[in-house]
Amino acid sequence: MARQSKAPASQHTPPSRARKPKRHPLRNILLIAAAAAALLMLLGTDGLPTLSASLPTSTGTNAVLPAGDASPTSGVAASPGTTADSGSLIVCIDPGHGGSDQGTSYQGRLESEDNLTLALAVREAMEAQGIAVVMTREDDTFVSRAERAAIANDAGADFFLSLHRNASSDGSGHGIEIWYSTAASATTVDWAAQVEDALAAVGVSGSRGCRSGSQTDPYEDYDVCRLTKMPALIVEMGFIQSEEDNRLFDDQMEGYAKALTNAVLAVWAAQQGN
Repeated sequence: MARQSKAPASQHTPPSRARKPKRHPLRNILLIAAAAAALLMLLGTDGLPTLSASLPTSTGTNAVLPAGDASPTSGVAASPGTTADSGSLIVCIDPGHGGSDQGTSYQGRLESEDNLTLALAVREAMEAQGIAVVMTREDDTFVSRAERAAIANDAGADFFLSLHRNASSDGSGHGIEIWYSTAASATTVDWAAQVEDALAAVGVSGSRGCRSGSQTDPYEDYDVCRLTKMPALIVEMGFIQSEEDNRLFDDQMEGYAKALTNAVLAVWAAQQGN
């Protein structure tokens, strides 16, 4: 991603973060809608069990609750019990950049477009598992970093997942990279490790690891990690200048989406004691 798009916090020590966000009215609406979507997806329009039913997509920019494809998970298989009580889980998916902020680019390929394409695939995979999804954007729209965090906070999301592509000055970089706050909880650190392992199982050119802070300063956080009130990750899905990373990004899109879904379900299940 373009480095300026993830400007670090102005202070070296980020403010303390609430571990359990206040439950907002929107959260209840999201959970009810997600449960209804999951039920309709199972029953089908004729009242018989089916896995092909779908609902129309909301036109709003904050909450998106259509049913996704309920085809069996491929790539990384979810651990037994990881879907337990997923109907009470809300994930905010943040496709980085958008609109006037295209992020990084390479030979006509735009990071903002890649981020949105993957985010929509992740939304589909998560909704197929009964997870309520909040999107910070659904199209090529500019949304400030503060607004992205506010969308997640106002929805009472349980997890915040920001998706990006990476770039290097000499074009030699490759592999995934995961960032979280310097004040990250044990849950956030565990989630990052789950994401790294799940993506690696699908196939990556390498991993640059799970890191706190930012590229410019290990003690200064990226805004979306600093301003959100729930476990938050920035996942760099390979380097846009790497032919191998781009091939994997395109070919393994569905596998990556389901791996990201399974990772958050595994952490959620552990939190619930399942």
